[in-house]
Amino acid sequence: MSETVVPVGALRAAWDLVLTLGDRAGSAADADTASRRVVQAVDQQGISTDDVWYGLVWLVESLSSLVIDPSHPARVDAAPEDIIDAVLKKLERDPGLRRTYRRHSPSVRQAMECAIIRKDAVEARKDDVPTYGPIGGKEATLLGYAAWHIADLNDATSGVPHLTARLMSDALDQMEQGTQG
Repeated sequence: MSETVVPVGALRAAWDLVLTLGDRAGSAADADTASRRVVQAVDQQGISTDDVWYGLVWLVESLSSLVIDPSHPARVDAAPEDIIDAVLKKLERDPGLRRTYRRHSPSVRQAMECAIIRKDAVEARKDDVPTYGPIGGKEATLLGYAAWHIADLNDATSGVPHLTARLMSDALDQMEQGTQG
């Protein structure tokens, strides 16, 4: 997984949002509630909501690199563009997200392209990594679902349920230990 200048607390908040959204797939109301809860938690910890958005972008990049990495057991023979298209189709077909997807899919596609194709944009926090308002916004919800679907693709390919969640949680634990050490 790539290095990141995003605070570990923001990455953890972004990952918590992804897991919460995954548990509520198909329900736009539940997704909005999940996003609002993350906003409240972030506010209480003094974490920037922009950092959580960048955290979501970093998660998309990191999760997709597991799919593409030839040494990883979850590797699939897919180009980055194929992964983006496959995930966006899943979002489009989700009945709870259909209206939100139609309105905000260009923003989410751009963020995914920055994350998966132009990885340097995520690592350097360059200006071409888009921000689209607060983390409770619809774009953040869609990007969180995108990260969930990429994790699901990893698990389906590897044949190991919840493998990706364990890998990501372990990686965040190691990062947190590194900042405390």
